[in-house]
Amino acid sequence: MIALILPVAIAAASVLFTLFVSGGLPYMLAFVDLPSLVLVPVTAWLCAAAGFGWKRSFAAWKAPLDPGADAAALRSSLAWTGALAGWIASFAALGLFMGLVLILANLGDASKLGRNLAVAVLVSVYAAVSMLVLVMPARTIAARRLADLA
Repeated sequence: MIALILPVAIAAASVLFTLFVSGGLPYMLAFVDLPSLVLVPVTAWLCAAAGFGWKRSFAAWKAPLDPGADAAALRSSLAWTGALAGWIASFAALGLFMGLVLILANLGDASKLGRNLAVAVLVSVYAAVSMLVLVMPARTIAARRLADLA
């Protein structure tokens, strides 16, 4: 369990430290964009789970922390988190390009540029945070445990 909590805590602390040093906590709301949040981590997770199967997805998600997980369960976890990483990257790219198209389509309206630029950038932020918090800790633990079984 500490192998999961410690990397997530380190990643979260480094992000919060960077935000605090860069502009302080009042700027935290600038990082909240519901459409980007739904597009990247939520939709990516749903697509990965739908493609992998709901029951297998939950089993693969729990396997890294399950002390009784065998090599097959850990390989399944690696496959599932790899699929999730691919979905996250794909939706981040889609959101980035959608934001850029909206920026270019609205170059004459300065009031829309900031919002569209925020969408383009925030999907990348959400993708990076999703990878740091959801994917990488689970993949690291599953890979380590699988290597220990070999």
